[in-house]
Amino acid sequence: MSIETPNGSGLPNESDDSSILTRPYYPLLRFSLKRYPELELFPAGRERHVVFHKAMRGIWNSWRFRLAYVTSYLVIFGGGWLLGSYSGLDRRVVFLYYLFMATGITLQGHWFLARGIRASLRKMASQRGVPICVSCGYDLRGQIERRCPECGAPF
Repeated sequence: MSIETPNGSGLPNESDDSSILTRPYYPLLRFSLKRYPELELFPAGRERHVVFHKAMRGIWNSWRFRLAYVTSYLVIFGGGWLLGSYSGLDRRVVFLYYLFMATGITLQGHWFLARGIRASLRKMASQRGVPICVSCGYDLRGQIERRCPECGAPF
C-alpha cells in the first residue's frame, strides 16, 4: 500500500507532523497521545514516535516485566491444570476459569506496561530539561523548593 505524498517518494516529509501520524503503521501513536499525556512534552512528529517506542521497548525488555508476565501465565495454566485434573469439575467450569484469569492477568499486564511507559517518558523528558516530576508527572515550572508539591519527591 503506497501513500501519495507531495515529494512523490511515497514517504512522508520529515518536517510535516500530520503526515507522520497518517502513515499506515502509526495508529498506535495517535491512540497514545490520549493515553500517555507525557508525549505532549516532546516535539511532535518523528521524534515523538521514536521516544514512545524507545520507552515501550525499554519496558518490554525489562526482566521484571517479563518475569511477572511469565509467572502470571504459569499461575493460569497451572491452576487450570490442577482444576481440570484433580477437582472433577466440568470442562466448562475450567474453561471459564481460564477465560477469566487470562483476561484479568492480561488487563493487569497492560496496566503495568502503561505505568512503566509513562514513568519512562517522564524520565526522558526530565533528562531533556523539561521541568517535570519523574514520580508523579507534576509540572515543576516556577518551583522554588526542590521538592514536588504533589508527591513530595526531591528533584
